Amino acid sequence: MVGLFTVQVDQIDYVVVQPGALDLSHLSRAPVLRIYGQSSTGSRACLHIHQVYPYCYVEYPGNLHPYHGAD
Repeated sequence: MVGLFTVQVDQIDYVVVQPGALDLSHLSRAPVLRIYGQSSTGSRACLHIHQVYPYCYVEYPGNLHPYHGAD
């Protein structure tokens, strides 16, 4: 049986570091999320989560291929 490990999140931040074996990245620097909180066993925990890359989504309702007719 596999045990369940949970963390009550108190704080989340990130650092940008030189990639290691867990990052699978060719970038010179890679982000690592850090989640701090109390574990299901009552201990304090700091989880390091690799391969999470931030992005920004901006909806564009216009036409991406506008018609360029002869003037």
